[in-house]
Amino acid sequence: REEIEAPEELPPPDTSAEPEAPAQLEPWTPPWPSNFPKTPFTDTVSEEYREALAGGFWIQAEMLEELSKEFVTYMPPTNQILSTCSDSTWGNERKEAYLPAPPQLLTIRLNQDWRKVKAINMAAGTPEDAPLVVPTMRATLIYEPLRPDASNQEAPAAPTPFTCKLQSLETWSVSSKVLPSPSVASSELDLSVPHYLKLVVPPGEGGESTKCLSLPPGEHTFLVFDDATAAGSTLSVFVDSYTLNNSDSYVSFGPPRETLIKRGMPVQPLGYEQYPPQEGYSIWAKAEVVLTEETAKVADALQLLSYIGDPSFRQYLQVTFMKLTQEPDGSLEATERSAGWSVEILAKAPLLELMSVPLTGQDPNKNTKYILLLEANAPELFPGSKFSLDLIIPQVTLPKPPQQSEEEEEVLPDPFSVSLVSVEVEQRWSDETAPNDKDLVLRERLTVPAGRGDVFAALRVSVEGLPKAWLKAQLVAQLPPKEETRHREPTNLGPLDPLVPGAPIDPRDYSGRRNWLGRCRKVAEASGKELLIFPHVVLCEASTYLLYVKVDKNKGPANLEGGRWTLELIGSGEVEGGRDTMEEDLEELTRRSWLEKDPEPGKPTRQERAVASRKRWLLKKGMLEPSGDDVPPPENENPSNTEDIQEYQKAQERATKPHANKQIAEFLYWHTKSSAVLDIEDPYIIAENPPLPDPRAELQRRVEQEAAEKAGQAAATAEETEEEKKRREQEAAKAEQPPAMEELDEDERVLKVARFALGMEGLQQERVKEVEASKERRGVMAKQMEEAKELNTDKLVDLKALQEQRTQFHPTFLERRTELKDSLAVRYQKQSDLAEHVNNKERVDVNALGDALSNAREYGVQVWNEPLLLAAEAKLDALQRLAELKAALEAAAAAPPPPAPVEGEEVPEEGEEETPLKALARILEATEVSLKKLEEKKVLLSPDLNVTETVEKAVALARPPEVPVE
Repeated sequence: REEIEAPEELPPPDTSAEPEAPAQLEPWTPPWPSNFPKTPFTDTVSEEYREALAGGFWIQAEMLEELSKEFVTYMPPTNQILSTCSDSTWGNERKEAYLPAPPQLLTIRLNQDWRKVKAINMAAGTPEDAPLVVPTMRATLIYEPLRPDASNQEAPAAPTPFTCKLQSLETWSVSSKVLPSPSVASSELDLSVPHYLKLVVPPGEGGESTKCLSLPPGEHTFLVFDDATAAGSTLSVFVDSYTLNNSDSYVSFGPPRETLIKRGMPVQPLGYEQYPPQEGYSIWAKAEVVLTEETAKVADALQLLSYIGDPSFRQYLQVTFMKLTQEPDGSLEATERSAGWSVEILAKAPLLELMSVPLTGQDPNKNTKYILLLEANAPELFPGSKFSLDLIIPQVTLPKPPQQSEEEEEVLPDPFSVSLVSVEVEQRWSDETAPNDKDLVLRERLTVPAGRGDVFAALRVSVEGLPKAWLKAQLVAQLPPKEETRHREPTNLGPLDPLVPGAPIDPRDYSGRRNWLGRCRKVAEASGKELLIFPHVVLCEASTYLLYVKVDKNKGPANLEGGRWTLELIGSGEVEGGRDTMEEDLEELTRRSWLEKDPEPGKPTRQERAVASRKRWLLKKGMLEPSGDDVPPPENENPSNTEDIQEYQKAQERATKPHANKQIAEFLYWHTKSSAVLDIEDPYIIAENPPLPDPRAELQRRVEQEAAEKAGQAAATAEETEEEKKRREQEAAKAEQPPAMEELDEDERVLKVARFALGMEGLQQERVKEVEASKERRGVMAKQMEEAKELNTDKLVDLKALQEQRTQFHPTFLERRTELKDSLAVRYQKQSDLAEHVNNKERVDVNALGDALSNAREYGVQVWNEPLLLAAEAKLDALQRLAELKAALEAAAAAPPPPAPVEGEEVPEEGEEETPLKALARILEATEVSLKKLEEKKVLLSPDLNVTETVEKAVALARPPEVPVE
């Protein structure tokens, strides 16, 4: 700062003097040491390092947390930290528009230096025979987006936070672990790696996001997606490497496609590097994906990794993944090849940065391909930008060719191949809709001319002026007519000319509408609201297809008036399209067949007779007014002449014969034998209801009766006794009741019975009884409801008590779980100790091996690894036998040799006493058996035991070579 700032008053420049050289600034040196202390270090070394720091003072961590929320630590640049940085910030002096960076592949390879690991374990006091504890590496990720408006105080901040997402590829074959040395217990390693990491910087005035994690030794791969689309960002990665082998450990960023291919993963690019400006609907790419037989057996999903330069346009992209199944060549006739395919949509979703689509099973008897369709539908004009799409199958790896000479170099096939399908040809047809009885929007014929090859296309149908109309479409393959149904002129007795492939077909060759329908095959269906699409169709060469589009009345309106439809074809070639009239032509041919070929002169034709019969029927029903000469004169309905009568009788005789068709036989019976008259009898009245009384007269009668009763009661109150009063009330009640059956005459009695059985009186009484029964049931239900309320109240009290009791429950299975976990850990430790004694040929201590074997048996290691115990027993037996062999060899060597036999003397027979040589021979034989078992178990012994030399000495001493007899 002192060198840059100028004084307030400058002296005039001296041009005569030579210019002085600028003052040399002393280089700045950091006040802290340039290197970390070597590891492992003790407290003394740490204290010396802290004393070497210049300036500042020490403070406790708790006090620092109270004073500030974050602080920055500067570490000296040494080889003990692996670091890298991905910089995608806006550069080039910002002369061009910023282009967001594509996804990156972050690779972190951590390979341990086992000498450093052993040294750290020794410094920590780990026993020498114990498995090594491998530390995890601490990784730090720092994400800092660049804000282009940071210098502008008035510019608004970003509306959404900046996010950097990292997805681990641990499940892919590319992320393979670097396993530790066999002498290290791999169970001590924590190999868990987070599958997803997210670094978020909230909108505001700058900032960064930091994430720390622990990584085990191995190779870890992450896909990095950054949404800092305004001006880019930086992502820095730091990994502690104090126990790593720096020559084989690194941290790097790279492009995903090239990096994955180098590591043996099949990656196929799709699309183009630059897409043009977009507006409206378009197909960006269509590709065929073909898997090999080996890949189809193991692959269950296809990964799509995409990048687009304008992220705001991604929401208008859609991916459709389909399975195309075709009949193999030669399995179908040439005329039926147009209907030998089918398309199944497996996935249809917006295009994401990384997504997977399913790969379903393939039929071995059919040809199966997968079709990938990428569509764009922009509501407004978007500028062009960069784009890429990679197809990846993580479950397989690229084959490695065998080492051969340059002349015999063999190119192995890829696990899958991708080929683009042309979508350069665009055709459109449009017309107005009209109401019809079949609810058809359109019925078009698509024909592929001969000589142009098969056409692979997408069909898109849209309507205008028909709001909320739900469309249903069918694509039908029209096969040529069969040879036996073709039309033949009466004069043509020779063979018919063969049909020309792709040429129009005469409707007469189908010999009727039913035969034509039998030669139509439905190959695809689609539906949608005001718009539908067939993503992929195969239009075979020299074939005709019919497209039917209808409206669904159950899902939307069926009004077709005032609308307009548009059919678009986007594919690899042109087709001929037009309105299909085959069905109408066949119906017209049927109508013509009804006409009389040779009508008699002077008699009306069949059509004229039908029109006249129709008019007579309308006149008879009064549905048509007479209009003079236009109305034909009425004819006698019954036959008048003898010929007509005879013809009518013959028809009746034919109708009486039994018919083979059940429906026709029933029709003839009901129209000839059964009477056409239906008899209906009017209902009659059994008993009339008594006349209803006049309400006004009934009211007047009751008022007069009450007045008379009050007057009579007032007059006789003093003289009337209690019995007389009761008798009077009973008589009044009896007078109000209807008379009994005995009091009525015969006619009134019968009438009353009928009224009670079928009249309103009986119905009234039954309704009164039903009302009383309903009241009784309601009372019972109300009582039950009250009892249920009380029961529920009691149950709630009991439930609350049970809840309080259960809250104080202490599970006992945790103790059992801890006990089992500890026992399994001890078992695993005993297994590791025994494996160390068996596999380490330097471990030859018999007592230690015996203790390890007994401990392993005690804790049930034989359940996990029984061969290990058998190998340990074999090694223990071999070591014991070798010890006995060495002792017997020393005893035999120290024993005096047997006396030589004297000539003429008898050789004494050998007794039961065992001599040193006999003991040596017996132990040698047992040792050889034990060593043979050890060799079968593939267990090695230390060379320091001199096993071979000891056995050879014992053989030489116990089995001396025989001296040949002269």
